Amino acid sequence: MSIVGFKCARAARRHDRQKFVSFKDCIACAETTANECHFTAPIIKAMVDREEEEREGITVTQLSGCLRESYLRYKYDHYADLEQLYFAFRGELAHLIIERYQERDAIAEQRFYREYNGIKISGKPDIILPDKKLVRDYKTAKEVPRFSYPYRNHSQQLNLYAWLVPYEINRLQVIYLDMKGVKICDATLWGKSEIEALLNEKLPVLDAAFNHGVVPPADFDNWQCNGWCNVKSICRKLYEEELLSKLNAG
Repeated sequence: MSIVGFKCARAARRHDRQKFVSFKDCIACAETTANECHFTAPIIKAMVDREEEEREGITVTQLSGCLRESYLRYKYDHYADLEQLYFAFRGELAHLIIERYQERDAIAEQRFYREYNGIKISGKPDIILPDKKLVRDYKTAKEVPRFSYPYRNHSQQLNLYAWLVPYEINRLQVIYLDMKGVKICDATLWGKSEIEALLNEKLPVLDAAFNHGVVPPADFDNWQCNGWCNVKSICRKLYEEELLSKLNAG
């Protein structure tokens, strides 16, 4: 199960926002060059390839985000918002350019694997500088943070990368990019107990979901609920069913 198509992004027809189209039909529409949205066929094809990348094991990205969203994306075929996916794709464009000009000893976009309590975890840090004992993650944003520290989920992600990779790491940085400039935010390096607390809290939940179909609890305070979830309608429906089940049981 995965993303099987897009919600139509025709800018001139708001009622078409609820129209669902397959990858093939979306690309074919863009190839006519008469499409009313602003996405070209090459951009759409690149985004499709990105979404279809095979990943083995539970990923650091899944552990850093909404657990329920991670499972529902895996469990159910669904249609994604083309404009939402573009933000992630835009970040990858920046990564490709940055990788090209990295330091000689840099390890860029390499996937690593590690097990914790018999559960495989994978992750692909943006940049590792082993000689400097540094992991860097590049994030594109509408506006760089006004504060000097990374967002909480980005700090979690970096610390999980530091735990995952087979190098000694003592520095973590998020480099935020917006259309006006760049800002480096240093993340606090967690100790072993903090990493294990996070893994003990989240990893069994995702493992039970992926292997036994146990749906993770709803987390409507998660940042992804603020317009960044492509399975929100599925989540809401399940939540209503869960509430009804509790009422009937009570």
